[in-house]
Amino acid sequence: MGCQGWDMKSLSGMLVFDRLTVIVLAICVLLILPACGNNSTLRPPPVDSPARLSVTVTPNGQSVGQGATQRFSAVVSGTADQRVAWSIQEGAGGGSIDAQGNYTAPAISGAFHVVATSVATPVASGAAVVNVVPPGLSVTVSPSSFVLNQGATQRFSAVVSGTADQRVTWSIQEGAGGGSIDAQGNYTAPTITGAFHVVATSVATPVASGAAVVNVVPPGLSITVSPGSFVVDQGATIGFSAVVNGTADQRVNWSIQEGSGGGSIDAQGVYTAPATAGTFHIVATSVATPAGSGVAPVSVNDVWISIDPYGAALVQGGSKQFQAVLHGTVLGGGVTWSVQEGSVCGSVTSTGLFTAAGTVGSSCHVIATGVTNPNRAGTVKIWIDAKGFTQVGDMVQSRVNHTATRLLSGDVLIAGGVGQAGSPDPGSEIFNAATSTFHATSALSEVRYGHTATLLANGKVLVVGGQTSADACSQCTSHTAEIYDPATQTFTPTGNMLVARSFHTAVLLPDGRVVIAGGFTEVAGGSSSVEIYDPTTGQFGSGGKMTASRVRHASTLLLGGRVFIAGGEGDSSLAFTGDIFDPGSGQFTKVQLYPRSRNGNTVTVLSDGRVLLGGGGASGNLYSQTRIFDPTTKTTSPDIAMFAPRMFHTATMMNGGVDQVLLTGGNTYNGVRDTSTELFESEGFRPAVSMIKARANHSATMLSDGSVLVTGGSTDRTAEVYK
Repeated sequence: MGCQGWDMKSLSGMLVFDRLTVIVLAICVLLILPACGNNSTLRPPPVDSPARLSVTVTPNGQSVGQGATQRFSAVVSGTADQRVAWSIQEGAGGGSIDAQGNYTAPAISGAFHVVATSVATPVASGAAVVNVVPPGLSVTVSPSSFVLNQGATQRFSAVVSGTADQRVTWSIQEGAGGGSIDAQGNYTAPTITGAFHVVATSVATPVASGAAVVNVVPPGLSITVSPGSFVVDQGATIGFSAVVNGTADQRVNWSIQEGSGGGSIDAQGVYTAPATAGTFHIVATSVATPAGSGVAPVSVNDVWISIDPYGAALVQGGSKQFQAVLHGTVLGGGVTWSVQEGSVCGSVTSTGLFTAAGTVGSSCHVIATGVTNPNRAGTVKIWIDAKGFTQVGDMVQSRVNHTATRLLSGDVLIAGGVGQAGSPDPGSEIFNAATSTFHATSALSEVRYGHTATLLANGKVLVVGGQTSADACSQCTSHTAEIYDPATQTFTPTGNMLVARSFHTAVLLPDGRVVIAGGFTEVAGGSSSVEIYDPTTGQFGSGGKMTASRVRHASTLLLGGRVFIAGGEGDSSLAFTGDIFDPGSGQFTKVQLYPRSRNGNTVTVLSDGRVLLGGGGASGNLYSQTRIFDPTTKTTSPDIAMFAPRMFHTATMMNGGVDQVLLTGGNTYNGVRDTSTELFESEGFRPAVSMIKARANHSATMLSDGSVLVTGGSTDRTAEVYK
């Protein structure tokens, strides 16, 4: 009996009907009316019914400083689609969060809620409370996550950062249904399974709290993840497995506690490490009992590739051997070499030997790429220069701690120093700039090294002080001085200094006098005394005292005629300062130069009057950080990094109309002499073509044609010219 053959007209036409008819009609209406009209049919519920879905956001109850960031992750249970959309329940006033779950706290304190909504089923969402606290204040609960059987106990502890008050109050976020915890942090799990949150709240600042997740599982249920911990390279993969104890259902869902920032893992447990280093946590969650999970930490190494040297300059056709070192890798595997710009710039062999082919003024990039870590690479830049070093004729004698002075003729006087036998040598020689050869000239009247030689206005050379013996003795420091006359090629004694000294400095003043400053003395070690030589009388007179004793320091003439004295080591401590000496008033002005002391440094006046402070070292340390000193304001620039730390090097202002300073050799890494050179230009340093020989305590002299003669400082008689 159906309703479809009925109409209201026929029903209303029935004037008489019995009680049975009324009952039948009522039953028909109640049972069949939903099928009337549009003939719709009942449909089964969707596969991913909201009743079966849940979204869990971690960490929950985290304290975050105002303006700080925190990464959140979400696990969507009941579906394979793990995509979520992130939002803040309180809107923009509660902070911001990006698509990867990176939350940025607002500038105000308070409790806010980070929400993850399932993309596949938007009615399913989960939230985590984040407590925004003043900067520096946070509460960390340990352990941060734990699997516990029903009714079992676990002790938790808390550290409150940013305050001396470590008191906390303990609570369960889910209330009594989530278990109980006493004032000492002893937690007792409830008799039901599930994920619950142990919360520690700062007593001093209650808005600050931290939380730990406790997964309560049936007795005997546990999940063991293998390997239990692992170290892996960035971008590498490793397979994890899980054993679910206490149930026959071994199915697990894999996830990463830190979310996508911690890498990725597929349904089979194959983990791919992220491109960033850190410690991340692989989580296996029981499909049958989602409250049961196991965790394995994985440490992702900071894999990187360095290339030695990390910068170079070559002339066209020049070659350089590079070495690559893989850092932080457990896989190893070596590297492959390539040139970023291709063969037009140069070529590199499988062992890292690069040959330049680029045009002068261009630069190339050599790349070393990891074989087992192809996403990691190191790059080194090579400049193609027009200038390099050429060996010239050998010196008459090998020399260290000698002097080299360009004469008015363009030739160079090489005087004194320590010879190859390790003893001071009185011999001198002349470099003939026209023939690039050396020949002997008259000997000094006294053996000396660590002395100074200054070209006077009349073309003669003043040679002052120095050590007379390689032995350490108080009487081995000289107070004598002599004059070299290029016309007669002879040395003649002049007046003696007031104080014997070595490893001092000498600066020619515009009026023709010479300022002699500091150095080792025969009595007190380092000296602060200054004296001035007058060539018209041939005598030395007192010039006062610097503000500190200085040895192995550097001096130069400033624009305007004042003398700048920098660095050096003193009597009992190393000088941190410099002095500006005014010859007119005889006054010394102390200036602060370095945050750390140094000696064996250089000073070079730039075209605008500022001074480049180069390198140096102290107490076994070598410094690659330099500064520029402004004598007008008596201030220094921020640190400028050289390409290599160096001391007992040379610094030469080049010709060419722009500020370009050539630094050569010196003691560099591990305190050994080196072939490396570099150029200061445009307020920064870059490599220059290396010298042929490693040198330290050598000399570099600008020649008339703009080339630079480099002599001594090595174990042989070689010399070379930069041109």
